[in-house]
Amino acid sequence: TVKTHMQALKPGARLGVVDVVRGIVQDTGGLGFLRGITAIASGCIPAHIALFTSYECSKSRLLSAGGEHEPVRAALCGACATLCHDV
Repeated sequence: TVKTHMQALKPGARLGVVDVVRGIVQDTGGLGFLRGITAIASGCIPAHIALFTSYECSKSRLLSAGGEHEPVRAALCGACATLCHDV
């Protein structure tokens, strides 16, 4: 929020971080720093659910229960999880 406010300043405006923080608190109160959190959460939460779920599912199917070192299969689990997260 502070970065966004500073980037939106008119050219030539000379406000520092403290001035911007003070302005946010005066305009919207302390909760003003949480603006936009629902947009971030609505994208991040489902993506991370997909990441961890796909990792655990692929791990249970691809890796042996004995705990042997299987780097290629472990990498494949990570690749599956990353693919699900990014799509």
